[in-house]
Amino acid sequence: MTYAFGAFLRYLRRLNTHRNNTYASCFRSSAPRTALKSVSPMNMTVREQKRKLQYSTGFTLVEMLVAIFVFTIVMVISMGAILSTLDANRKTQTVQLVIDNVDFALEGMARTLRTGMDYHCDLTKGTKTKPRDCKTGADSIVFEHAKGSFVDLNDNYAYKLDTGTKQIKRSIDSGVTFTPISAANVEITSLTFYVMNSDPTDEVQSRIIISVRGRAGAEIFRTKTEFNLQTMVTQRIPDIP
Repeated sequence: MTYAFGAFLRYLRRLNTHRNNTYASCFRSSAPRTALKSVSPMNMTVREQKRKLQYSTGFTLVEMLVAIFVFTIVMVISMGAILSTLDANRKTQTVQLVIDNVDFALEGMARTLRTGMDYHCDLTKGTKTKPRDCKTGADSIVFEHAKGSFVDLNDNYAYKLDTGTKQIKRSIDSGVTFTPISAANVEITSLTFYVMNSDPTDEVQSRIIISVRGRAGAEIFRTKTEFNLQTMVTQRIPDIP
C-alpha cells in the first residue's frame, strides 16, 4: 500500500514536470525571432538608429528660426504700442501741468486787474502812474491795485514777461522787483496785454485782453506741448469821472 502510494506521487511529479516544460516550449515558440531581434538595440541598423535619434532630439534649426522670427515681429509690434501709450500718457500729464499752472497765473492776473484801475500798458513807455492804451499790445502792464494808495506811487502792481527765463513775473512795488508766478518747466514764449478805454474820464469801462502762448513739457522725455490761452478782463470799478 505504501509502495503504491509512493509510486502514484512520483507519477504526479513527473506529469507536473512534463506539463511545465510543455508550457515553456510553447511560450518560446510563440515569440517570433524577428520581433525579438528588432527590439534589441544591438540588432538595429545604423540607419534605423540615426532615424530614431533624429526624431527624438527636439526642434530643427528651421523651426527655431521661424519661431524666433515670429517672436521678433510680435515683440516689435507690442513695443510700438507700449511706446505710443507711454507718449500719450506723458502728453496728458504735460497738458494737465499747463492747465493747472497757467490757469492759476491767468486767474491771478485777471482777478487783480479786474479790481484795479489806471491801467498803463507797457512799462517802457510814458509815466507809469498815468493810464495808457495799447491796442497793438505790449508784454507788460502796470496799474493801481484795489488796496493801493493814490498817494504812494510805489505800491502799483505790474506784470511782465521775462524773456530771459521765459516766465510771467509780478511786481508789487511799481516794477522795481519782480517774482515769477509761472513754473520753470512751463516756457512762456509770448505774453501780450491789450488795453482799451483806460482813460477814467471817458465813462467807458476799461478792458484788458491777455494772450499767453508757450510750451510745456519734460526735458527728460523730450515731450513738448504747445498752448495758446486768451482771456478778457473788464474793470469792475465804475468808470465815472
